[in-house]
Amino acid sequence: MNEMKKFGSAAAANTGLLLFLAAVPAMGASADVGSALVMGVCVFVLALLTALVVCAVRKVLSGDAVIAAAVIVAAGFASLLVMLLRAYLPAVYPTVWMYLAVCAVNMMLVSQSEQGLAQAVRASLIFLGAVVLTAVIREVLGAGSFAGVALPFMEGYKLSILTQAPGGFIVFALVMAVLGGAKKGE
Repeated sequence: MNEMKKFGSAAAANTGLLLFLAAVPAMGASADVGSALVMGVCVFVLALLTALVVCAVRKVLSGDAVIAAAVIVAAGFASLLVMLLRAYLPAVYPTVWMYLAVCAVNMMLVSQSEQGLAQAVRASLIFLGAVVLTAVIREVLGAGSFAGVALPFMEGYKLSILTQAPGGFIVFALVMAVLGGAKKGE
């Protein structure tokens, strides 16, 4: 049991693993700026609410039960957010709902909510920035538009691969490399 706890702590501290787990929803929701912004805000709300509940119940639960509680609470809030998206933002619902559900069990979200409110807010704001930046690059350079509005000066310079899954991974990897380099400079 103690070995499993050490593995979980090592996995949560591994930035590369957390970025890999965050890449799945980022790739799905970063094809356009609107979807990326909605996804980032939903992840922020999900992390904030999960961290608030986990902080409140941490004192009555033992170590391993906190992780289980965080996953259950995150899944509940993710389901609620998916229902709200379907009711109030039907245009982005088809793009975001599945990836929001993935975030409910995402190691980044669970590990950050377990570490406290400030860490969960920080991690989700970094995710929001990364996914929106990825979407801006993909939409402007790949589709020649910004937030759905065509950019006439990009008409002859579109890189259509950026609107597809491989392009999403390329752009996300570049964004994460820049963020990782900026973190080393701190």
